Amino acid sequence: MFVLLRQLILFTFELLALPHLHLTIRHSEGQHQGVTVGVVDEQLAYAHAGREHLLHPHPYYVKGDEAFDDIVSEASDLVVIQCKGAFLPIDARYSGKSEPLLAGLNKRFDFNAGAACEQLLRNLEFTFSINVERREIGDLATGDIRNVYPLAIVQEPLLGFWLAAKLLVDEFVMQTEHMLWKLDLKVRPVVFMTIEELETIAAYINAKDFTLAEFLREKLGTDREHKLSVEQFLKRVFLKSRGLSLRRNEFMAATLEKSQERLERPLGVGDVFVSQRGLDTGRAGRYYAVEMARLLRAADGHAGRAPVAEHLSAEIGWISASHVP
Repeated sequence: MFVLLRQLILFTFELLALPHLHLTIRHSEGQHQGVTVGVVDEQLAYAHAGREHLLHPHPYYVKGDEAFDDIVSEASDLVVIQCKGAFLPIDARYSGKSEPLLAGLNKRFDFNAGAACEQLLRNLEFTFSINVERREIGDLATGDIRNVYPLAIVQEPLLGFWLAAKLLVDEFVMQTEHMLWKLDLKVRPVVFMTIEELETIAAYINAKDFTLAEFLREKLGTDREHKLSVEQFLKRVFLKSRGLSLRRNEFMAATLEKSQERLERPLGVGDVFVSQRGLDTGRAGRYYAVEMARLLRAADGHAGRAPVAEHLSAEIGWISASHVP
């Protein structure tokens, strides 16, 4: 049975690895990371507006080393966040083979040094394990913490697919089960969340419909096999169970509105490169619009529209397996 399941997973990954159009920003991995952390900070601040005391952005240990990228503390619950801005390498994504795809995922997100799960697990051990000398995080009180929810927020959209995330989650659970944690502490399985999913959930947290820890607790308690992405669980299960309708992320809406005002022609879904190339005007267009808005914020130091346009044309690129005219 295990062999058949593994063959199914590998076959599915080979389908995912077939060439297809993909939009990316031409940044180095370090620049991707900086953009990702900045966007996550903005969304967490928007989500917890008026409750800023719950946020601990970029916490450091008392001895000076960096801990997690962000922490959200909610009574006896703690959400520890690691951000990863890296995308899979092109050769891994478009190889048509499962092995390079899995290798690319493992390099950036598993338990190799500097990968998302490794960083989460290492800092969890420093903070809560009795196996090593424990480290204190700034002014964060951890004595009353009973549940810790590790959260990896990523740019890579493939991790929104449950098979990709499940392989990493299962290994994470196995490793946490072999660690000795301080008394009465429960470390939950890691959840992978894309930035777009965070932007969706942030609107509900901002409206006080639920908290981040509350959502993660119900996701892990209901989807025990980790077969639903965050977006799938939110829209198919969670919102319906609470009688909630879709909310708009007002922070993103305001950002896009400002970007439209700064461009010579309105930037809408399907505009600019999307319409010029006759590409799909749905998700690709929305993604482009959001990235355009983020780059406009980064280009605030430029004077006038021409330098901004030059900045954008230098930074934004369309990548596909074949030539895009």
